[in-house]
Amino acid sequence: MTPAEVAEQQRRRIIVAVATTLHERGFANSTVADVLAGSGVSRKTFYQQFSNLTDAVVAAHDLLDEAVGRIELLGRGDGNAVERLEEGVMEVIRVFGKEPALAWLLLVESGAASDGTRRRQQEFFGRVADSLSVAISQIVGYQVPSDGIPLALVGAVAELLRAKLYNPESDDMLAEFESIMPTVRELGIALLNLSRRTDRPTTN
Repeated sequence: MTPAEVAEQQRRRIIVAVATTLHERGFANSTVADVLAGSGVSRKTFYQQFSNLTDAVVAAHDLLDEAVGRIELLGRGDGNAVERLEEGVMEVIRVFGKEPALAWLLLVESGAASDGTRRRQQEFFGRVADSLSVAISQIVGYQVPSDGIPLALVGAVAELLRAKLYNPESDDMLAEFESIMPTVRELGIALLNLSRRTDRPTTN
């Protein structure tokens, strides 16, 4: 393993430990020492990667870069358009299902920790909306602004996931998150139909 790969592995381990710590204790009651106890890395290693706890929370959003990119790629692909859009949403849900503490960090704690983390959360939602905009535009055949229908879909999915985080019916969070997909499917179809009626450019 190269030094860069070791550093990246340590960075991810720290972020997951931050997510777990904040899930258990909340941002206000968490310290770097708590994170170190859960990550198995040294204080020196932590500060080589992050300047403080807030910095690590902000960086956590980067772990979903690949999943967000897949939404756009699927939007450009072949096959049933709605199914491709659903699969894009599932990319993010699978990441959250494997790391429920990360879902809590990005969907709950990021919105409450600080102005910086709130700003990063909104940037993350905006990036997802941008990717959905590409996918939806491919489906309807014209450019759909990301701050309209796509952002509304992102907000709705985020609220559905938060509801599962607050009131899970089982310990299997992947199954919990996957259970929102029928609702997401119906919502996606409704928003696509709305997009076809409201976002189509007018011509004189």
